[in-house]
This record gives sequence, C-alpha cells and structure tokens, in this order.
Amino acid sequence: GLYAGRAAAIITDSEHAKRTIVSRLSLSPERVTAIPLGVAPEFRPVPFREDVGRRYGIHRPYVLYVGNFLPHKNLHRLVQAFAGLTEAARRDCSLVLVGECAGKRRSILDEARRLGIEEKVVLTGVVADADLPALYAGCEAFVMPSLDEGFGLPAVEAMACGAPVIVSDRASLPEVVGDAALLVDPLRVEAIGAALAAVLSDSALQENLRRRSQARADTFRGDRAAQRVLALVRAVERS
Repeated sequence: GLYAGRAAAIITDSEHAKRTIVSRLSLSPERVTAIPLGVAPEFRPVPFREDVGRRYGIHRPYVLYVGNFLPHKNLHRLVQAFAGLTEAARRDCSLVLVGECAGKRRSILDEARRLGIEEKVVLTGVVADADLPALYAGCEAFVMPSLDEGFGLPAVEAMACGAPVIVSDRASLPEVVGDAALLVDPLRVEAIGAALAAVLSDSALQENLRRRSQARADTFRGDRAAQRVLALVRAVERS
C-alpha cells in the first residue's frame, strides 16, 4: 500500500486485478493500467509426443489442468466432476493434473479413491517448460475451474496450443478467454461436468473450440504487452 501510494503508475495484468487493486488500496482508477500478459511463441499447436507422455505417465485421451494446487484452484470439484462423467462421455479419458502439488497430492488422490477413479487421475508434478506445448495440444480439453485468478496464463497457453478450453466464469478468466471457451459456475460440480461431457462427446464442438482458441490466443502474441508498458513509461516521463 505504501509503495502503491507513491507510484506514478501501477501496472497489473487484467481488468479484474485492476478493480481489486483500486478497491483495496482506495486508488484512482486512472493510476492503474491493465496490460495483459503475452504468450511465448513456443506455445502453438504441435503434435503430441509419445516420449513426453511416457516421461509423465500420460496416455491419450486425457483432460488437462495446469497450475498450482492451492484451494482457490478448485481441484476437488474438478475431480468430482470428472468422476461424475458417464463411461460413454469419458471415452477412456484420464484426468491429468500438472503442477506443484504443495502438499495436496494425498488429498487429491484420497478424493479420487473415494470416487473410484484413482487409476484415472494422473498427478505429474512439475513439468518441464519445453514439454508443456505438446501436453496442451494433445489434450481433449483443458479445464481451469478456479474460484479466483489474477490473470490465468495457463488458459492462454492452452488456447495458443489449440486446446478446447473450459474455464470458471469468475474473476479474470472471462475477460481472458473472451468467446473462445466454455464458461462454467465453479461452485457447481454438475456444471463443470456438463461442459466436460459436451466437449468430450461432440467432435464438432471440440474442433470449433480449437479454432476459437487459436484465434483468441493470437491477440496475446507478439510484443504488444512490452509496447504498452513502454508507452506508459514514456507517458509518465512526460507528465
């Protein structure tokens, strides 16, 4: 708060984050600028690599989550939604959770065991950055059911790789994905499950979402973010 009060300008990565900063620090909105993060060029549609799959114990088809395992990521509801899919809808899919477990591994596996799908849930731990594009591109759906997000970069990375994307209708995620993804109420397990079932069972919907993902991700490519930061710095210098 002290540094924010003294700053000539404040940069954040989403309009949602901007509103939060303005509200919590009682700042004028004009002092805070939202500049979305850019997506690195290596995130693009690439063939799924079997060697990457073997490295992390992943077999196609699979549903993917990438991020940390903190409570606001809502992973228990994602596991419950996946468990609620019919065998026909699941189509032998596994649920792959990528990221630092932060002590939550046992809790997630206990939930999967309780629901009878322990063998369907794969916790990879941290994945090498070079392997992520193939995992994003190879999934049947990428799901990010967070209760809160400041931005949601994994959703952008997934879109850049052409994944069909399902995200929460909360916080920054709707503004990040635009009309390129399915939005769900993250507090309703059945809503997450319904979106998953729709994508997994409808190849036309899946392909439509893949096209929309890539088009939306194009708006995060290039050096737009750097150009906007530089323009803001120059404006501050002139003022």
